Amino acid sequence: MKKEKFSELLMVLGEIFDKSLSAGLIMIYFDALKIYTDEQIERAIKTASLTCKFFPKPSELLEFINGNSTDRGVLAWEKFYRALGRVGTYQSVIFDDPVIHSAIELMGGWIEAGKWLMDEMKWKQKEFLSLYPVMARKREHPEHLAGIIEMGNNRKGLVDHIPQPVFIGERKELSKPILELEERG
Repeated sequence: MKKEKFSELLMVLGEIFDKSLSAGLIMIYFDALKIYTDEQIERAIKTASLTCKFFPKPSELLEFINGNSTDRGVLAWEKFYRALGRVGTYQSVIFDDPVIHSAIELMGGWIEAGKWLMDEMKWKQKEFLSLYPVMARKREHPEHLAGIIEMGNNRKGLVDHIPQPVFIGERKELSKPILELEERG
């Protein structure tokens, strides 16, 4: 979104809340939101105008775009659970949300997750949902979750025979080519 259009939208929001905005304040909001599409920003500002009682902070507008960590955790669990069933633990995986990697690693890892019994899943989901917001605060996460083939071939020194991880999710700007798991409802 162009800075001029963004400024105009934010100033209208300021009028709604009787808040005057300096050029510096507008710049802070612009920097926080510039990676998002025009539609996402417009929707966040509209939502803020309809739901907020006070002029929103940048973090509130970001939550309108991305959801809060609880919302993201629920969506992340669904993505993880579907991948576990569709891909299985023989393959290594890369989730578009690297927080999933950290949470699953703390729960024993991708291979261990394949051993969980159906009766355990509701408890594993609760554990995941409690870990996810904590892990979301970390800056660094594992690049991927290693599967059985990768772990076995690494142990045997067969590093040239490790298949590329399966990519799970929507973001496609990764540095190396990988297989992709199609997301279907």
